[in-house]
Amino acid sequence: KRSERVSLGITSLLKSAATFAMVAGVFISDAAALGPEETVKEIVGKIKAAGNPTPIVEYVDWDGAFATMPAEQKVAIKVQSSGELKAVYLRILQDPISVMKEQVAQLPEAQRAQAEAQVAQMESRIKEQKEKMSAQIKETQYNVTSSEMKDSGKSAVVKLTQSYQGKSRDETIDLIMKNDKWLLSTPDMFKPQSAGGPPPGAGAPKGPMKGEPMKGEPAQPAGQ
Repeated sequence: KRSERVSLGITSLLKSAATFAMVAGVFISDAAALGPEETVKEIVGKIKAAGNPTPIVEYVDWDGAFATMPAEQKVAIKVQSSGELKAVYLRILQDPISVMKEQVAQLPEAQRAQAEAQVAQMESRIKEQKEKMSAQIKETQYNVTSSEMKDSGKSAVVKLTQSYQGKSRDETIDLIMKNDKWLLSTPDMFKPQSAGGPPPGAGAPKGPMKGEPMKGEPAQPAGQ
């Protein structure tokens, strides 16, 4: 009988532990789920800490980005899945020169020599620009000013202000909800900045952020 009581006691404890773990898991999950504003704050915080835009790759809806990418572009960069697209983008952010050299190596021999010379000329300039961008990212202040839910909570718009050396620019970030997590719809988080303005956090082309002109500066023509 004593062994039965011990067995029943252990069973009861295990059930209690399982219940606690289940309840705790719910609370932990709820606490870990960031809202749109908190997500953007976390992204820019990691960008500033790193001094580069690479943390962005962990906050992108890569499945959506891959699905909407034109077929010819997928062939050009040789990606066949969202995971491969993420890896390529990360490499471009980390070491654009190496990626360029690999692309040049695949050119026809008649074009290769000229392309190699062009990459060689760009190498030192790109390195200098990366160092400058890193310093600017760390000095830039990013302030989330507001957020708005859309599509019954399936998407959101977060407004952000970048301030650098006395100048500021307002940005709008589009987020979507995927698997209970807010993600960027594309990896191109920031629109390129006009000269003298705060650095683009991602150093990437136009994406879900639509920047306004720097206050006090003329608008920059599209494509420049």
